[in-house]
Amino acid sequence: MAFSDWTVLNSNLGDAVPDFDKFIKDCVDNNLINKDNMYVDTGKVLSYYSQGLGTFERNKFYEGKIDNTPFSEAERDRRYLNLGEDLLTNKPQAITLRVHDGHTISLHRNPPDPTGKITYTVVDTGNSKMNGTIFDPENPLESSIGKIDKSNSYKDYLPKHYDMIK
Repeated sequence: MAFSDWTVLNSNLGDAVPDFDKFIKDCVDNNLINKDNMYVDTGKVLSYYSQGLGTFERNKFYEGKIDNTPFSEAERDRRYLNLGEDLLTNKPQAITLRVHDGHTISLHRNPPDPTGKITYTVVDTGNSKMNGTIFDPENPLESSIGKIDKSNSYKDYLPKHYDMIK
């Protein structure tokens, strides 16, 4: 999770973010990472580093404090369609996406293709099958993390939330 946070910050804020090893030390020194269980508080980390350079925003796909929504393909599709719309509207450089409880990935904006189309590269260091695949916000349900087929490691999960710096 710390690596996903670092990559989002680095994509959005560039040189304002230290190298990864210093970033981890700073997070530990500033109590942004729980030393007992290594839990990373993404909201605090992104807010700490983006002060004055952007606004941290967490977008939940559900109401309330926890997500008790039962899995359904329709709900899963709705969430990925919502994500695609938000990426098209806000055009962030990068986001972190909680694809299911216990696993966070990041999406990094690619340069526009010759027609001006924008896509995002999936960065998932914990899953080589998904890492480097493409998410198309114009067609999220046919994209690597949005489609429901055996090639998608997250097809049986509802995404929880995503974080961006605006």
